[in-house]
Amino acid sequence: MPPFLSPTSLELFSRERERGAEARGALPSGVGSAVSPTTPKKDSRLSQSPRNPKLPPTHFPSVAPPPSSPNALPQNQLTKWQDPMQLLSTEVETAAQTAATATRLALSSPRRKSPQASSVSKLSPFQVHLRKQEEEGATASSIEARTASRLKDTQTKLESRDRELEQTVHETFRRALELANAALKREAEARELAAENARRAEAEARAVEESRRAAFVEEERKRADAVEEKRRKEAAAREEEEKRIADIAKKKADDDQRKVEEERLKALTTAATLALAGPGPSGVTVNAGAVIKPVNGELGAPRSLEKDAEYRALLARIKTTVRPQVQADRALRTWLAEKKMEVTRLVGQVTNSRDQVTRIRNKMLGIISAAQQRGSGAYEWMMDFTSKRIVSQAENEVAVKTARSKAFPLARICQTIFSKHPAFIPILISRIAKKCPFALPKYFVRIEGEAENDFKKRSRMKFDEDENIFEPVALYEERMCGILALYAALIQNLPGDAPNTFYDLGHGWTWLSRVLNLEPQRITPLLILTFLEIAGLELQRTFKSQFRKIWVLLERHLIPKMPEASISSLTLLTVAMTDWQRSRTGLIPAPPGLTLED
Repeated sequence: MPPFLSPTSLELFSRERERGAEARGALPSGVGSAVSPTTPKKDSRLSQSPRNPKLPPTHFPSVAPPPSSPNALPQNQLTKWQDPMQLLSTEVETAAQTAATATRLALSSPRRKSPQASSVSKLSPFQVHLRKQEEEGATASSIEARTASRLKDTQTKLESRDRELEQTVHETFRRALELANAALKREAEARELAAENARRAEAEARAVEESRRAAFVEEERKRADAVEEKRRKEAAAREEEEKRIADIAKKKADDDQRKVEEERLKALTTAATLALAGPGPSGVTVNAGAVIKPVNGELGAPRSLEKDAEYRALLARIKTTVRPQVQADRALRTWLAEKKMEVTRLVGQVTNSRDQVTRIRNKMLGIISAAQQRGSGAYEWMMDFTSKRIVSQAENEVAVKTARSKAFPLARICQTIFSKHPAFIPILISRIAKKCPFALPKYFVRIEGEAENDFKKRSRMKFDEDENIFEPVALYEERMCGILALYAALIQNLPGDAPNTFYDLGHGWTWLSRVLNLEPQRITPLLILTFLEIAGLELQRTFKSQFRKIWVLLERHLIPKMPEASISSLTLLTVAMTDWQRSRTGLIPAPPGLTLED
């Protein structure tokens, strides 16, 4: 019995074999009663046998493999064994009919008269009857023997065919199992291959992502290194240039020529002072001959010092009143902390792109308006924090001369806030004046007996606690000029934006006038150069002939009074002024970043 057949196939196969065995065992014993001396009859047991052709034929299950399989059996070989029970019944019936026919022929054929025939006629009827029965019995026995012999041969053939059929079924099922196993193996190999391909693809994607991230980190590092290297090179080049210019100036200057020039400028200054006496366009009197004395170590116009006191009082009120009020409200403090991070991120993203400036100032307006709805404390706190972020951005990013163009997008955002929230103006100017007092303008003068470190702290110089030293003077002057550049950009009408009617160009005239009325310091040439580079063209176009008077006073009165410590920066200022005067238009060139980029 094949061990790999399914339970249903095993049951069917066993049932057919049992039926075949029962049929083969019952047929030989019933053949004798199937034939009578006169008329052949079919055995009743044969008619009830499972091999009776009238019963439904029993078929073996067809297990032929697919036509494309190399193990497929020939079609004629399969058909040969499809109904062995019907074949057996047919042979039994044929044998019975043959025996009956032979009996009839034997009984009906004429006999030749033998020498004994005469003796038969002499027998009594009873004896004749007995002899006749003996002859018929002998004939029937002979027929039964031959029939039994045929049935035995048929049974032998059927058994042989059963064995062949069993072997054929076994082989067929074995080949079918091999094909199924082969198909399952191929399917498993395909799944394994697909899984391996998926793992390989995932590993490759992960490697690509890691490579991309590594490349991005490396690119950012290189960019930072490039920016730092560029800054170092610019600082070194600037120092080298200043040194070279100073050396050239020292070689070219001699005592005789300096004395002659001083006398000439003194005469011109006197004439210019008389010609320019009186108020300028903003109501500020330009009087280069006036002497302003320092007060408590601070040198500035009286009005500048008054505004400085107002700005400091405003910041002190915010610190002592607004901040405690905000800190007391936990929910408000949490909301302001979230908006604080958002404002810091937005200010850090400012560029001169039109889309970027529009997006950032709309978001800044939304944040300040939302703070206004939460109360006056949140409103002032948010405007103060926004001012600090903008001034800090100017201090760090606009400080480098090559990056002065970044002052204009910051100024555009401030002017947009001015238009919707006028209370933002004094807070922003207070923060500018606190970081850069030169925007008032106001100088610091060392008080008698004051320590040098105390004077530097009062002058807003940064102190490095790790190195225990103050920042270099060159870096300090760059920071101050960066904040002043933001102030100079704030006062202008910037192209593409609405007219600036909140903090206009008159403050620029006021600043220049007050600088001319003060005793120049070392940083003065750099402050004037930065202010003219950013706002000079707008001042020149707006005030025209009045601006020419400022130019004459600057050239003939203030420049000769510059201290020797400012010789390098003074040279830069005089060279720039000479180039501007010799230009084809006679105008100060437009600063980079004045117009937005698409």
